[in-house]
Amino acid sequence: AHLNRGETLLSYNALDLARQYAPNDAKIRTLIAHHLFLKKDFPEAKQEAEKALALQDNNFRAAIILGKSLLNMGQTEKALQFFAGMEQQLCLDQLR
Repeated sequence: AHLNRGETLLSYNALDLARQYAPNDAKIRTLIAHHLFLKKDFPEAKQEAEKALALQDNNFRAAIILGKSLLNMGQTEKALQFFAGMEQQLCLDQLR
């Protein structure tokens, strides 16, 4: 709610506290990655997105943050490979 109101500091502080109580919550990790991405801290955003994906492999939001972080870090080829893998996984999931 804080993030939607533009209260980024309150939102980040609440997430940081939530992470202490639930370090394995993919949603919390994804929102932290989102915050870090907005702050242009792309390496940390990538790292948090990877943690979120390790906890929930179908976390599309975390996957997008990871891919966009790679792009912003200048790792274009790696980002393209990652997005291609995402596309392939989505196609496979739709066939099931």
